[in-house]
Amino acid sequence: MGILRIFIKYTSIYLSIVFVFLSIWLERKFGSVSLSQLVYHTTYFSNGLFTADPEYISSFIRSVLLASVYATALLWILECLVFVNKRTRLILGLKRFTLGLKRACNLVISPITDRLSTINIPTVHHSKGFPIRYSLIIFFSGFFFFLFNINSVSSMNNLFAVEVDHFGSMYVAPTDVPLKQKKLKNLILIYVESLESAYALNDVVGRNLLSPLTSLEKNQGTFGFSSFSQMGGTGWTIAGIVSSHCGVPLQTLSIFDGNEQGEHASSFLPNATCLGDILSKYGYKNVFMRGAAMEFAGTDNFLKSHGYTELYGREHWIKKGYQKQHFNNWGLYDDDLFYEARLKLGSLMQENQRFNLTLLTVDMHPPNGFLNKDCGRRGFKGFEGVIECTALQIADFIGFIEKSGWSDDIQIIVMGDHLAFGGGPLDSKYGISNSERSIFNLFISEDDRLTKTRDSVTHFDMFPTILEFIGFDVPNGRFGLGYSALSNDSNIANDEYLEDLEAALSGIGETYKALWLPTQDQKLKPLKSP
Repeated sequence: MGILRIFIKYTSIYLSIVFVFLSIWLERKFGSVSLSQLVYHTTYFSNGLFTADPEYISSFIRSVLLASVYATALLWILECLVFVNKRTRLILGLKRFTLGLKRACNLVISPITDRLSTINIPTVHHSKGFPIRYSLIIFFSGFFFFLFNINSVSSMNNLFAVEVDHFGSMYVAPTDVPLKQKKLKNLILIYVESLESAYALNDVVGRNLLSPLTSLEKNQGTFGFSSFSQMGGTGWTIAGIVSSHCGVPLQTLSIFDGNEQGEHASSFLPNATCLGDILSKYGYKNVFMRGAAMEFAGTDNFLKSHGYTELYGREHWIKKGYQKQHFNNWGLYDDDLFYEARLKLGSLMQENQRFNLTLLTVDMHPPNGFLNKDCGRRGFKGFEGVIECTALQIADFIGFIEKSGWSDDIQIIVMGDHLAFGGGPLDSKYGISNSERSIFNLFISEDDRLTKTRDSVTHFDMFPTILEFIGFDVPNGRFGLGYSALSNDSNIANDEYLEDLEAALSGIGETYKALWLPTQDQKLKPLKSP
């Protein structure tokens, strides 16, 4: 019984320390992490959770698991020094030390206990140490500290607030919308890790770190939305991609067992119609390229389920012969990614088929970013240098397209995948306020007839907006939860829209759950074409 009590006591203490150290580790490595985000990654796509960065495994083991072991061992030693019986202390040769430690504790504790004399404080027996119930209190303290740090209360509300299907009342299924096509163009869609508009504000960071990109806005046909807001279910990479591709958030269906979402994760949102599905139907080849592992967070499952036929990630680059020095902790450096993108774009332009080339960068990944060799040669330093060089490399890639004479046939979109976690590495230096934060975006076209109808957008609006940008006509400008920002048919009262949108994201109704059901359980309607 004594051994069991000791095991329960120190297991509880160890787990409580794990919760505290895990909270600290997540904050340092990934910034502010939500419960939905954590459950999504660890439950549904745990096989790919750490494949993008082997260093994260060793960092997790050192900073969380082993550090908790050391901390627990230290507490055990202190308990032995203070509470073991006299014979044991003599055996350990620590009598004088423990007496001194005990006297020091009495100097601190006695004044407090004198003031709390009315409270019945249990006697601690030297042979037993402090009671086991104290360790259970410590365990729950660590557990609730962890829940508080991942904002679990609001996530729980989202999971269980299902009385009214707000999502279903606002969701417009693309299968119900008869698309019309004008002169369709090729698409290059560049997702830039954690790219915020605030990095271009002189009064925020001292200078325009994105000048190679913002300077393009003076060209006719090029524009951006000044307010690109981040809503629930869009705040990390795969969520940002899903929401801008499909017009729906990435929500966790169940915190406990994953329900249908976990069981059918290999078929990702099978009943949602997304950007890749539509482009594939209209004869586009969909290609996705990133530096990190394709299986990370189920990215490969999502893309394969929605019209992408060529996927290139960390595994491919290793097979192609890239060596260790070409990779940062997440994957292939951006300079090499853009080199490969140039090669792929050249081959795509030789084919007699429209295409969508989607890229995802990685060098700006928190907490401190990664400076690739090309940026180092150009003299860039620190995280500000990573931002400036990333903008320059994207602008160089756009310049390559122009010099190749392909601009008339290609529409280019540059957008951050989400806001930087926790305000980003520059937050502590410049104090970027939430009111100044917006996801950077830039729409580049040779067609100066395309004009935006408003300046405020969300990830969901990007789905119909992208389609209209490359030559489709979306009746009423609505797909999913989004409204096209290029269509006069979809003019909206922004305050009303955001209120409705927040309601649609506040719970998980039957309409959203149905998007995850296996296709054989649904009577799917084909996409409507003119």
